[in-house]
Amino acid sequence: MWNKQQNDLPGAAASQGPGSTVASFNSPAGQRVSTSSPAARNTACLGTSIQINGKISGEEDLQIDGKVEGPVSLQGQRLTVGRTGQLNSEIVAREVIVYGKVSGNLRARDRV
Repeated sequence: MWNKQQNDLPGAAASQGPGSTVASFNSPAGQRVSTSSPAARNTACLGTSIQINGKISGEEDLQIDGKVEGPVSLQGQRLTVGRTGQLNSEIVAREVIVYGKVSGNLRARDRV
């Protein structure tokens, strides 16, 4: 039942959960080989009902859909402020994407 889809499309990409992509193909020796996409990253999320007063720091990508008051430091990572996100923060990250509202200074190594 589950293997039918994989057998019908050899070499097709398959998804293994949110944010990860695995490509499968047959090697010249006829062996099944799977490789992970290096661009696939895990993202931590703070939901719309979450309110934080204090410092946030971490070593993974973060999406904020709630309210945050205090500095956010994600050196080398991506911060996404969702449509319902409201931040009153000093932000330092590799990349900052804003769909919601941010008050404060934004510093990004790559782009805002």
